[in-house]
Amino acid sequence: MTKELLAKDMMRRPVRSVPTGMSIREATRYLLRQDISGALVIDEQRRPVGVFSLKDVALYVGIRLADLPEIDPHQERIRETGEPVPTSKGFHFHAIDDTVVENVMTPGVITVSPDAAVNEVARVMTRWKVHRVFVEEQGTIQGIITSMDALKVLSGEAGRGRKAG
Repeated sequence: MTKELLAKDMMRRPVRSVPTGMSIREATRYLLRQDISGALVIDEQRRPVGVFSLKDVALYVGIRLADLPEIDPHQERIRETGEPVPTSKGFHFHAIDDTVVENVMTPGVITVSPDAAVNEVARVMTRWKVHRVFVEEQGTIQGIITSMDALKVLSGEAGRGRKAG
């Protein structure tokens, strides 16, 4: 008889995290350096308060792109400071440097028990439409399971080339 795979069997460690006050530019660079698409967000007391993902960045930037005025590419555009900026320099998003993770993250953390069966993990991810759930035991985050981890289990690739997310 085959043992049922549980969350504790497929979770990865360590769980990567970013603080609420980190700039989104720095947090995005961190995700890219770690080769992950999202990280747990922790507050000043190191409590989990949300998730910061590349999707959050895309939504944040996408909203700002939609609000940009149309310009004639042969003319200069002027920053709020009045400084001329040639169109060849591209768009400048000054607010990105000032915006912190807390203002862009997806609030809340979806968790499962270490003893949750793999099909329950998949149900939770589907119900909440998330790509990652955190394994929590007695109020402490123990690991992370991503949608890619679930696909690896289904394809029989689980455990090969794993890295923390």
